[in-house]
Amino acid sequence: MYDTMTNANELPYRQVDDTDRDAPSMKSRPIVMPDLSSPSLTEAPINPNWIISGEPRARLQRVVKSDDRTVWYVLWDCTSGVFRWHYNEDENFVVTAGEVFITNDGEPERHLRPGDMAYCPPGSSCTWRVPNYVKKIAVLRGSLPVPVSLFARAWHRLMSLYGAHKTGGLSSAGSLFG
Repeated sequence: MYDTMTNANELPYRQVDDTDRDAPSMKSRPIVMPDLSSPSLTEAPINPNWIISGEPRARLQRVVKSDDRTVWYVLWDCTSGVFRWHYNEDENFVVTAGEVFITNDGEPERHLRPGDMAYCPPGSSCTWRVPNYVKKIAVLRGSLPVPVSLFARAWHRLMSLYGAHKTGGLSSAGSLFG
């Protein structure tokens, strides 16, 4: 078990034992490690109205979802083509194979290769140009309802006022919202 340290000169984590009074008491859960050696991606057609050129063929595999069903880990791949993409939820992704050129409106084209990462906030749009093939692993996080989001912000503010983020205190409750 690990806990955060408060001294800036020390390592950011220290090992604690189960008798540590400040350690959060949480039931141990297994780590999820899906086997991605032979993925089973299924067809995930791109909206035909978004396709600019070519015949891009996209596939998807939902790998893991959070207990509250607001976070998904997915594998996604796509063959050559040019298309617009509109994000209605947070998406963080890492390219694992192939390449893609992404353009935000009015900005230079960005070239992403294996190991490159991007964040796409909800409400954003961009143009994808896939020369041959691209594969990514993505983390999708659905938006919280406004009342829950406001509560989460208030919770974080309250925790920062009491220094909980520095001491590791209230970490089990604080982890509910980040």
